[in-house]
Amino acid sequence: MRSQIEIKWQGRTFPVDISEDQLDTCTVLNLKEKCHRFTGLPVDNMKLLAYGAVMKDNNAPLGHYGVRPGAKLRLMGSNTDKIKQINTPSTKNKTLAPQGAERQSVEDLQRILDKLKNTIIPDISNYESEVKTYNLTDHNNQGKDKLVTRGLYFAEILMQLLFEFDGVKCGPGFDHARQLRKEGVNTAQELLDKVDRLRKSVK
Repeated sequence: MRSQIEIKWQGRTFPVDISEDQLDTCTVLNLKEKCHRFTGLPVDNMKLLAYGAVMKDNNAPLGHYGVRPGAKLRLMGSNTDKIKQINTPSTKNKTLAPQGAERQSVEDLQRILDKLKNTIIPDISNYESEVKTYNLTDHNNQGKDKLVTRGLYFAEILMQLLFEFDGVKCGPGFDHARQLRKEGVNTAQELLDKVDRLRKSVK
């Protein structure tokens, strides 16, 4: 019997046909290839989220991530043109000395890091406190739904930041910029895992 899962991408939703007996054989990569037919996104630029968690292993079956017929997944990704535009220096940047070019990358990365540290980390700390308080008090569906929705929101914001970090050009010799980007990506990924754990802990 055929059924569907829903993929949400850039405000649009499209169905993907899949049966329950395929969940142990259809991999994350297979699903990304199906998504490519609808979006035109390169598979390598896609990230799929199931219940707020990134489906990291392309070779894992969908069932590994708890996906069932009727599930609603979120797709994030950039098309090739956007990536090319981000990674191609402007005419102005072409005239910069290597130090000047790296300085621009460092400034871009620092801006993203500041947003991460000054806004998102405090917000997630508050979210953690709210989840712990909720789990220690009387539970209700309305409160649970609100916390789960907030967790999904933070997951999406962090995914967007990961794409921003990836989009900053770090050319040869940009050691400082590469270190900043590594720090930012690691921090965002750790927060993404933390948000996923918190969301799943809501009782």
